Amino acid sequence: MIPEGLDDARMGSPPVPGKHRRQTERRRRFVRRPPRPAHEGTGVPAGPGTGVAAAEHGAEIPSPVGAEPPRGRLSRIWLGSIAALTAATVALIVLGVLFFLDKRDHDNADGRRNAVLAAARVTMTNFVNLSGTDTTTAKRDIDRLLTGVTGGVRQEFTNANAVSLLVQTKATQTGKVLAVGSRDIQGQTATVTVAARATITSPAAPKGQQADYQFLVTLQREGGKWLVSNVVFE
Repeated sequence: MIPEGLDDARMGSPPVPGKHRRQTERRRRFVRRPPRPAHEGTGVPAGPGTGVAAAEHGAEIPSPVGAEPPRGRLSRIWLGSIAALTAATVALIVLGVLFFLDKRDHDNADGRRNAVLAAARVTMTNFVNLSGTDTTTAKRDIDRLLTGVTGGVRQEFTNANAVSLLVQTKATQTGKVLAVGSRDIQGQTATVTVAARATITSPAAPKGQQADYQFLVTLQREGGKWLVSNVVFE
C-alpha cells in the first residue's frame, strides 16, 4: 500500500493541499524528545524559571554535590576557628605567666632564706672566735664581728670598754657553727636558731674547756645585707 500523499508524488500528480501538513504533524508527534535534566535530589526539571517554580512550590534546591558552602557559612567556620585558637593561646599565656610568677616567688623565697642562713652562720662563727690574748688581737676580732651586726649587739661591742674587757679575761675562744635553721622570715626581719661548739682556754683552764651553745638569733635587713641585731642564749 502506498502511503497517502506519496502516491501522488510518484505518479506525478500534484499533492493535495493540507495533506502534507497533516503527515508532518503526525510524524512530529512520534519523535521522542530528550528529557530535560533535573536538579539532583529535587526531581524538578531544569529550564527557565525552574528556580522560581520550585520556590513557589516550597521545594528546596540544594547545592550540587561537591559545591562550596555559602560564603556566610565559611565565614562563621573561619571566625569560630580563630576564636578557638585565640582562647587556647590566651589560656597558655596565662598559665605560663602564673607558672613564671610562682617560680619567681619560690626562687625569691629560697634566695632570701639562703641569704639569712648564710649571714647568721658567718656572724655567729665570728662570735665564737674571739681572743683576748692582747689588745691588737682583741680589736681585730671585734672589728670582724662588727661587720655583721646591728642594733643592740653592735652597741655592746662598739663600747669603748669592749676591747679592754676582752683583754682582761686573757681568754681565747675557738669554735665553729654546727647548724643553722630558719624559724621565721617576715619582710625585713628573720629569726634563726644556731648550734655552735667552742673550746675556751684561759689562765684558769689552760687545757681548754668545751662549750656547746644554742642561740636564738634575730637578723635585720639593712642596706641590702642581713645583719644580726639580737642574740639570746637558749
